[in-house]
Amino acid sequence: MIPLMAGRGLQWVEPRRLAAADECITGQVPITGLARLASLLPEQNAGIDYQLRFAVDPKGRCIIDAQISASLHLCCCSCMKLACYHLQHTALVLVVEGEQQAAQYMHGEREPISLADNGRLNLRHLIEDEVLLSLPMAFMHEQGSCPPG
Repeated sequence: MIPLMAGRGLQWVEPRRLAAADECITGQVPITGLARLASLLPEQNAGIDYQLRFAVDPKGRCIIDAQISASLHLCCCSCMKLACYHLQHTALVLVVEGEQQAAQYMHGEREPISLADNGRLNLRHLIEDEVLLSLPMAFMHEQGSCPPG
């Protein structure tokens, strides 16, 4: 297991090399380091915990099993006050060569993600994309639990 904490270490990796070695990368990235996500959150003092397991599937394809978790403060759409949202997200990713190959696997059991031209993948972007896709469209407190006033 390779621990990678926030900072410059969580950027570009060669997923095929990691998959061939059955590597697992774990760590935490601060929300302040994820610009698109940070712009949506009123409080940005949390971090996103991640575990990325790289492997080669029986068909010889590079895959990533991602576990992402965080406690985020979101604005309740009912009372407009902050509430804690506990994010637990699993993403099953298939690494592909480009957009054309991604289109082939669009409706498969794994989400296709394209490599950059140099055969590398930006992990910070992958984690941020998965968090953004897993956020509720309209977050609210549990029914009847909005604070008064």
